[in-house]
Amino acid sequence: MTCSPRLRVYIWPAPPRLKAYSVTVVDLVSHNLTGKTLDTPHTASLIGSPRQNKVLSALSTASPIEWQRVHRTIEPVFLPLGDVVYEPNARRELVYFPTTSIISLSYVLADGGTAEFAVVGNEGFLGVPVFTGGATMPSWAIVQREGWAYRFMSRLPQAELMQGAAMRHLLLQSAQALITQIARTVICNRHHSIEQRICRRLLLGLDRANADELTLTHDRLADLLGVWRNGVTKATRELQRLGIIRYRRGHITVINRGGLEARCCECYEALKRESDRLQGRSPMSHEFLVSAAETNSSAHRTAYDGCQPRALARPRIYHCSR
Repeated sequence: MTCSPRLRVYIWPAPPRLKAYSVTVVDLVSHNLTGKTLDTPHTASLIGSPRQNKVLSALSTASPIEWQRVHRTIEPVFLPLGDVVYEPNARRELVYFPTTSIISLSYVLADGGTAEFAVVGNEGFLGVPVFTGGATMPSWAIVQREGWAYRFMSRLPQAELMQGAAMRHLLLQSAQALITQIARTVICNRHHSIEQRICRRLLLGLDRANADELTLTHDRLADLLGVWRNGVTKATRELQRLGIIRYRRGHITVINRGGLEARCCECYEALKRESDRLQGRSPMSHEFLVSAAETNSSAHRTAYDGCQPRALARPRIYHCSR
């Protein structure tokens, strides 16, 4: 939902039979209703703070100046369940930072088969081609859990703001975590059982949803994993028999997370460990902050003082040529 600075949005429960919230837009100048009343899904009632996204939260801590510039140019957007954020080979122009939504990245084969290769939630961002300059990707980005995200209002400030040192560092970290997830997904899908892969996928969803329930049918879960539906049904029934999950009408509730982690393969723990490691590397840490003056002076210094070679300040980066 995008509003002018002179507009304010008031939200209150609609009649129960509508299962929605009533949203009324009010003009702050005339203090009159604009005449537009919208009914939005129940989960869209709370927009939340952009700091619910871990990339934006880290930016607000690491560089308040960059954060203020970014904060002024992002807007909240509601992503409904099943909404197509990116289509294959379509130009990707805006970066999304999910807060309560979860987006599935997948490929569709010529024979109609599908498989998910990554999932993005409040831990990262959507739009790596925008950041890297690749512009497009031959994959789908579909909302798997409806909710909110933040995005830049236009392409121009987005391009400028992503060049900030802290922002660039955080986006690169998030991209590295995404690459790790893709690599682990490939290995997991090749070597581990359907049950283990289901456990991994459920745990990844729980981490990004900050809840114990996910909206997933057996058909959808089979599509995400690239397996037959009967294999998913058999595995989820076993997990339900063990008291680890409860499945009802497309909703999977995790009752025993510890049991789910115990039945999972090593891939989830490896992904979690790498994600925690990257998030622990602050953009303002000593390893990251190298002043421009030091960098420039090191880059332009000769490797020799007269005839005698001298030790360089950063030998892992600069090397003497013989």
